[in-house]
Amino acid sequence: TLRALGVLAPGAALAAAYPEAERRFRVAWADHGDEVSRQYAGTGAMKSAFTRTGKRDVWGLLDDGAKSLTRYYLNNFQDGAKQDAIDLVTGAFVVKTGREVQFRSQPSPALPLLAVLVAIVVAFQNAGRILAGQDQASSGALALLGAFVQRVVLLLILALGVVIFLFKNGRRFVDQPQLRKDAARPWGSDSS
Repeated sequence: TLRALGVLAPGAALAAAYPEAERRFRVAWADHGDEVSRQYAGTGAMKSAFTRTGKRDVWGLLDDGAKSLTRYYLNNFQDGAKQDAIDLVTGAFVVKTGREVQFRSQPSPALPLLAVLVAIVVAFQNAGRILAGQDQASSGALALLGAFVQRVVLLLILALGVVIFLFKNGRRFVDQPQLRKDAARPWGSDSS
């Protein structure tokens, strides 16, 4: 140990005795974790800000949130082709002469999610304009209420409807591997 070698005094902590070495070790550890994580998850490691600094803060929380959302997207909507490639490389799927592989087009949630985002942005923009009095239709209380319902509430209801549709039909949007369908869902097939 470092104490036996005389590098570290008895009872002394490495971080207190060599703060720069501690800092460099934390950075190297976090960088290594980020690179390993990128290989299997597609993002840097979770909690890497804490590993680097030894402190929890809002920026680390936001960074972990962004990584979580990215991982959710990658795992649900991009992993099918990656799993097919792994199956080919590892020999889990063997290409045979005369056997045709049928790849089906898989729907993407990008368009419905973009529609939700646009509807929400436009609804909030319209709400701001109405409440700031920049909208000509807001000349009276009833007209203000009508404009608010027409230009804000209906858009938010539309966005909510699309989100509900995506939740109810989510499995149809997941990017499934296509070469080994039996291994992709070992618990059985579900048509929903």
